[in-house]
Amino acid sequence: MKTEISRPTLLQRLVRLERLGRYTEALDIICRRWREADFVPDDGLDPIQAAEFLLRVGSLIGRAGYNEGLSGSQERSKDLISKARETFLKAGNYYRVVESEYLLAYAYCRMGEYAEAHAWLDQADSYGIRRESEENITAQLIRSMTLVDEGRFEENVTHCLGLEALFREFGTPVLNGCLAGNLGVSLKDLGRHDEALSYLNLARAYHERARHQIYLGTIENNLAMLYKDVGQFELAHLSVDSAIAIYRKLRDKARRGSSLDTKAQIYLADHKLDLAEKTADRSINALRDTENLAYLVDSLVTKARILVEKDNFADAVLALTQAVDIARRQSGESRARQLIIEFERAVDERRKALAAAPRSPVNAQLEILVPPSVANYTGYRGVWVQHSLLDSIGISSGSLALVVDDQPEIGQPAAIVEKESGEVSCGYYDAAFGLICLENELGDPTLFDKTAVTVLGKIVGVCRDEKTAEGRMIAQPIQPVKKDLMQ
Repeated sequence: MKTEISRPTLLQRLVRLERLGRYTEALDIICRRWREADFVPDDGLDPIQAAEFLLRVGSLIGRAGYNEGLSGSQERSKDLISKARETFLKAGNYYRVVESEYLLAYAYCRMGEYAEAHAWLDQADSYGIRRESEENITAQLIRSMTLVDEGRFEENVTHCLGLEALFREFGTPVLNGCLAGNLGVSLKDLGRHDEALSYLNLARAYHERARHQIYLGTIENNLAMLYKDVGQFELAHLSVDSAIAIYRKLRDKARRGSSLDTKAQIYLADHKLDLAEKTADRSINALRDTENLAYLVDSLVTKARILVEKDNFADAVLALTQAVDIARRQSGESRARQLIIEFERAVDERRKALAAAPRSPVNAQLEILVPPSVANYTGYRGVWVQHSLLDSIGISSGSLALVVDDQPEIGQPAAIVEKESGEVSCGYYDAAFGLICLENELGDPTLFDKTAVTVLGKIVGVCRDEKTAEGRMIAQPIQPVKKDLMQ
């Protein structure tokens, strides 16, 4: 579809709208069919003008398609940008080549393919264009964005501080706002909260001046994370709600999904676990409709952490497995391993929190009358139970369990004691990933580090109030003997 606007005027308008973050509006000027997979922009011009046009359209489709969760948009974007790049290379226009390559890197970054993004940025650095040019400055900013998305915060702080003077002198408000925002995020995640707040507020001022709504929403989201980290949950919710409202208005599904993940993390930090899980599910459902797999990985990890706090280990591992599988395919083994380490840390923090809870003493000085039905075992002991997942078979907290010195099989009632505190817990036994799991009838587990507990044995009976004339407690056999944990 041809437009009556002259090509130079059209390109100027597209550049202006792109810099304001009004990507859909810019594409609608060209053709309202731009979302369709078979749309091909009209490039019936001389080669250089055609390449300029393809570059802008390719950039806009990548940005707008990402915001709307449009399937295949990043591949379409890369195809158009690559065609433009080939023309610029043949013409020796290396400033436009650099722009093409940092836009390709940006497309790969949006898809979570960071190795490819860095490869294109390395290529863009090789042409030796002027350091103060907008093309070079923007390429350095894309490098910073990629480092932030990868969680390489120390590297990014060094990278950004080395560029700050250059940006202040030659950068636009949008570029300065993005640099300050990336620096603020990295400082926040390094625990340098006062510095982070200063840079995030500076970034917000730049983006308000530039009237760039998408980036303003990003800063609100990052401020919410900062407030969460310092325990100011009301301020955190106000900031993230502002971000969500901006993205809903812009129909930016990916960033709205990411901000819902932020809100779930705020609820988690505030120990509102049911709200946290519901919000995490909303985030995951929103992000499954987008191409941003990196954001989806983050939301799945958040859900896994929430489920650990709720002692739902099985579903936590399931969520983590999905995240690790996506991360391995998109970003490689290193990122997948990092997710597993973060999950192990969350499990360890949960174990420490349980260990810090008030303890009850264990009284093992007892005489128990053992019933004939369980008299074929050796090594009996009676233990007072402080925590139990076996209420349905009569072994509740405060009761006395009859334990035999046999290693329990998966699914059998068992008792363990924490080495540090001496606290006894009971449940259906399971073990995996270096953890001991005690489950209830519904399959909800409590987790213990295998090295921090001793398995006392299998539970075969329970003592209630009945005693012999000599004062011995009378044990009653329990049922069922074994539970199928795979149900």
